Amino acid sequence: MTHKKHADLVQYIINQWHQFDPQLDTSGTEIIGRIVRISSIVGRSVDKNLDRFQMTVGEFDVLAALAREKKQELTPKQLQDLILISSGGLTNRIDQLEKKGLIERSPNPNDRRSLFVKLTSTGLELLKEVAPTHLEIERQFIHALNEEEYAELRKLLGKILNHINVS
Repeated sequence: MTHKKHADLVQYIINQWHQFDPQLDTSGTEIIGRIVRISSIVGRSVDKNLDRFQMTVGEFDVLAALAREKKQELTPKQLQDLILISSGGLTNRIDQLEKKGLIERSPNPNDRRSLFVKLTSTGLELLKEVAPTHLEIERQFIHALNEEEYAELRKLLGKILNHINVS
């Protein structure tokens, strides 16, 4: 049976699970299902925004990680840890960003086996244009929360994330 569009699709899915088997514990879906759904909706908005700048989320993540560093450079390993990507995936992103002139690689004087990835002035200028639009999209999605709700949700999501990271 098809369903009409629901304001809270996750609640609809939970109700369906309870019809299937009233004994099922859907407490994880109540939270994680909504996080996944929010992530999907936010992801589509972010992708649409970054398309205007001919940029992918992965490319934005690399440029943003570099821009936030004081020297605007990191080793590939440091980048990999910050943006949670495989080394092969990161190499492809670095290659693409280098072709676009947004980053450059340089030898690491402290380790001949390593190199630095550095933001170019072109990359920095582009990020100065893109970052405010990206952050505004994120801000709009939390606009429904008052200050107290925002603080509580931030704290609770941090608690879940810390639990997952140590598990």
